[in-house]
Amino acid sequence: MNSQRVPDPWAVSLTRSIGKEIERHRKAKEPRWSAQRLADECTSLGMETPRDVIVDLETGRRKSISVAELAVIAAALGVPPVLLLFGVGTEETAEVLPGRHVPAFRAAQWFSGEGPLPETGRWLPDQGWVTMPLTWYRDHDRKVLDEVSALTMAGVAAGAAETASSADRERLLAAADRELERARQLHDQGRTLREQIDLAGYLPPVPGELSYARGAPGREPAAADE
Repeated sequence: MNSQRVPDPWAVSLTRSIGKEIERHRKAKEPRWSAQRLADECTSLGMETPRDVIVDLETGRRKSISVAELAVIAAALGVPPVLLLFGVGTEETAEVLPGRHVPAFRAAQWFSGEGPLPETGRWLPDQGWVTMPLTWYRDHDRKVLDEVSALTMAGVAAGAAETASSADRERLLAAADRELERARQLHDQGRTLREQIDLAGYLPPVPGELSYARGAPGREPAAADE
């Protein structure tokens, strides 16, 4: 008696779709990557990946793909894993669950925590949809980036004021002060949000991590931000 488990049709179909996206992104590389090149890139990222794995995924011979394989292949290709998973921009719909076909972008939004699991052809809010702490982290990122933008604009206005006429100097310095005040408010809001996240039992975002990583002027590493 054969007790071998029969692969789930939806899982097989999803793996086949991922394989198609892997092939498309691989061939879009300039110059075009071979399957061996992609396998080597995956291996260089720390997960040994034989060429046969890439070929079998792209040709549909593989019936499943692990989360680890999806992550390392996406990293090697330089794309988000969700782009391989649901083919946003290349497919109109995605079978997000067995028999549930929805717009590919909506499937990607659900998978990344940006939206609820959509119904077929509809985009409806789900009161039971749990977003925390993803929503808090995104809100924190926005506040950090807005703070950095305000600091940058304040610096530009203050710099322009140094060579401006008397009338323009006052206007530019006032604009710089407004942006600095906006930056202070955003900074305080970010601190309050981190405290809220901490009280809820989650790890709060690292202060200054996002702005420092992007080389924002006048910002220091997280350890010196508070």
